[in-house]
Amino acid sequence: MTKQIGMTRSQETAVARLLPPPYNPPMSTLRVLAVQYKLVLQALIADYRAEWVPQIILGLIMPIAFAFFAKAIGGAATHEQAIFVLGGNMTMSVALGPTAFLLFKIGIARQGKEFDFWITLPLQKIILVLGLISLGVLFSLPGLVGTYVCETWLLNLSFSGTWLLLLLVPLGVLPLASLGALLGSYAPSPQIAGLIDNILIAFVSFLSPMMIPYNALPFPLRILSWFVPTTYTADAFRAAIGGTIGQNVLIDIVVLSGFSIVFLVLVHTKLDWRSV
Repeated sequence: MTKQIGMTRSQETAVARLLPPPYNPPMSTLRVLAVQYKLVLQALIADYRAEWVPQIILGLIMPIAFAFFAKAIGGAATHEQAIFVLGGNMTMSVALGPTAFLLFKIGIARQGKEFDFWITLPLQKIILVLGLISLGVLFSLPGLVGTYVCETWLLNLSFSGTWLLLLLVPLGVLPLASLGALLGSYAPSPQIAGLIDNILIAFVSFLSPMMIPYNALPFPLRILSWFVPTTYTADAFRAAIGGTIGQNVLIDIVVLSGFSIVFLVLVHTKLDWRSV
């Protein structure tokens, strides 16, 4: 397309959307979408093969350090307190791992015009979105498992709820990874992504029932916590660890599934790679 003098960037984008792509649209069969997803995920993983160690350390060091601190000051003296600390720290590992990773990843991609490459491919945008979120989920698993094993031993808990955690972990990670991708779509640069990440860390660590009991929060924060996925992730993890499986876990699963769907739709809508 020849650039017209006096056209703004938004006008150029609008005109570009009216033009046919330089390739025939692929058939959107399940097999084609599955192959596209596999190739995109492989490309994203290969791009970060030299940076996975810091991401895992990020998901490990702060939750485990907090567990040592809680035990040192007597914050995990009882069995119930230990379960509360472990469930919150596992959720913190998720929030500090894939959420922060995707926030920075998309912020850097926007600044470096990485989406200019993806748009040239005969690829559905939802496939790229799912690939990015899957990458964040994969990066979260080592830190999450490490946090669970180390802190279960440190806090003298049993591994009796492991089977249920295997089912809850993907559901707990998905909305937080999607949230990181959504916040990253609003970050025009890594610097802004860093500021958003600092605000996120402060909120999930000290202003939500993830690390502080719900009844100890001020009333406005109690209301706000109903709309934060970490609240339900931590509650589900604690129920699995403590063996208190009831209606609360079913509610957590339903709410987390809703968060996942809403955030995925918002990411797909907001991540307009043609205007990045």
